[in-house]
Amino acid sequence: MNRAISLLADTVVRKIAAGEVVERPASIVKELIENSLDSGATQITITVEQGGRDAITVADNGCGISPEDLPRAVVCHATSKIQSFDDLTRITTFGFRGEALASISAVCSFTLSSRQAHAAEGAEIIIRNEEELKSPVLRPYRGPAGTVVRCEHLFAALPARKAFLRRAATEYGHILEVVQAFSLSCPHVHWKLHHGRKTTFEHRPQNNPEDGDLLSAWRSQAGVLLGIAQGDVLLAAEEKGPYAHLRALITPPGLDFPNGKRIWTFVNRRWIKDRTLHALILKGYHTHLLKHRYPACLVLINCDPSLVDINIHPAKKEVKFQYQKDLAQLIFKAFQKTLRQATWADPRPSEQGSGALRPAAVKPIFSTPPPQPASSASMLQRQIDDHQGGGEKPSAYREPSAYRELSAQKKTLADKKLTLSSVQDAEPSHHFINAADEQRSTHQGEERTLTRAGASAQETGHASTEDVAEAPRLPVLQGYKPPWSRLRYIGYFAKTYLLFEDPLEHQMLVVDQHAFHERIIFERLRSDPELLGKTQQFLTPKTITLSPGQVGQLAAQKEMLARIGFNATFEETTISVTCAPALLARVPLGEFLEALTTTIPTSTTASIQAWLMEDVLAKLACHSAIRAGEVLGEQEIRRLIAEADGVDFYHNCPHGRRVFHTLKSHDVLRWFDRL
Repeated sequence: MNRAISLLADTVVRKIAAGEVVERPASIVKELIENSLDSGATQITITVEQGGRDAITVADNGCGISPEDLPRAVVCHATSKIQSFDDLTRITTFGFRGEALASISAVCSFTLSSRQAHAAEGAEIIIRNEEELKSPVLRPYRGPAGTVVRCEHLFAALPARKAFLRRAATEYGHILEVVQAFSLSCPHVHWKLHHGRKTTFEHRPQNNPEDGDLLSAWRSQAGVLLGIAQGDVLLAAEEKGPYAHLRALITPPGLDFPNGKRIWTFVNRRWIKDRTLHALILKGYHTHLLKHRYPACLVLINCDPSLVDINIHPAKKEVKFQYQKDLAQLIFKAFQKTLRQATWADPRPSEQGSGALRPAAVKPIFSTPPPQPASSASMLQRQIDDHQGGGEKPSAYREPSAYRELSAQKKTLADKKLTLSSVQDAEPSHHFINAADEQRSTHQGEERTLTRAGASAQETGHASTEDVAEAPRLPVLQGYKPPWSRLRYIGYFAKTYLLFEDPLEHQMLVVDQHAFHERIIFERLRSDPELLGKTQQFLTPKTITLSPGQVGQLAAQKEMLARIGFNATFEETTISVTCAPALLARVPLGEFLEALTTTIPTSTTASIQAWLMEDVLAKLACHSAIRAGEVLGEQEIRRLIAEADGVDFYHNCPHGRRVFHTLKSHDVLRWFDRL
């Protein structure tokens, strides 16, 4: 049925606009705080009742609103912050559109009171219905200088919207998050949050720090906001580009969480929740973070206001950067440099002093000195040479049949748990993977993570479901960089973990041989592209059958596959390979290419080719590395240790899994009651 087009009533228009701005009580708090900050307030007090469902009051000591302007403050798109369209290209205030007070007053009982500091008396306006909005009545107000906004009975006239509100505790949690975020970006403001009659959050003012000093102010709050016991564990990252300046506090590898709630991002001190920016931050952790794990970060990005559009989202939660590709490179460079060169990865001084015991006095790993990286053939190069020459197969690169002898132990190893409570108190638990599981997870690209909740439960005295879900993986390295040349090899555990002793540090080092070798190969491939030129030719093409979708994914990346040594033709469901990387000489090509489809997206653009190439190299390193369950001989271990001295980073594998773990001697002594 056709109907005539008519203009909506102002009442309907205001409620529609309010639906975009006022999502929940926290939305009101956010908008009112932004107005307070724009007024120059240095003290802001927020009081909520029943999580904001019953009442919200925001009081500040800002410049205030004159009685003449007070009625216009609640009119749609009435603002003092912009005057023309050109002003939208250089927004320097938190608010600017002038829709906040109008939208808020449309969904609740609304009271606005304000007095300027130089005036003896201010004014107050109360809006409970449309009639009071159309003909507002001003009342005298003699309260403190500044502005007070009180909102009561949220969505009382909109029962459908009110039904979507959560429990009071849930709504309060969102409000607390908003206040904490603003306390980070504006630490010079005295913040108070009251829930009912209880003060639940207070941040005392500091000197308004420049952006360079903001990280120092953040460290003191990191424990509360990020759930980290000590802010000192956070790494400071900084990088300056032509279009933006990035400063951040980030967690090191090994300290991660099951969700991204601890990623706090600020653009020109504006708190935002931008999915694109979160994705760029995760890219910054590329090859240092396990799949489905997330870091904790406080990230501040400063740029010219004209280079960022903050007007693309009704609630100003998302932004759009003019030079997003440059920003992506800036974040990646800053994070990678910090993660690979931070103090947590540097050697720490010996507790006994530098002259107490020199490496020369320590017994070497083997009876003969291990080969030095500069003079010895690389383990990776030896592997390639063996593949090309068709020589005798070394024990380190046996066929997957080496796993068969462990098949009878599969269930036992998978179900076993460490029961030494003292071990759990002293160090983080480790995932225990048998050989068959390792092979399956490697070929299918499924990295598993076991979250440890035991330590959290012991510290707090209780453990809820939420505690278990939120338990972080604890830091792995704690500032230790193994001095491979002085370590003493002492044996194997579970045919997967190499055991070394560090006499100077009085500790034992447990090394995952697969993750260790995988990182070494990955670093060599990244730094020496010529290694990708080592290929093997097939007399007859190898035919591999995959699904049409998988073949399409690989065909779309034909040039990239050629860069790593593949020469292939693609049919509808088959791939004919005539040339492959020498590193994969003893790896089933079908398994590798199928696993590669989990890395290559269905459609790619030139902007992500660099990321994609690293993922492909990581997959190549994973499939060509030593497997769990392969017992290495003395020569293989010597080459592996020599290779470690030839790369500058080996603390986690390219998929983020830890490579080694240290166990102090006093922890072992405590097990046997010697301390």
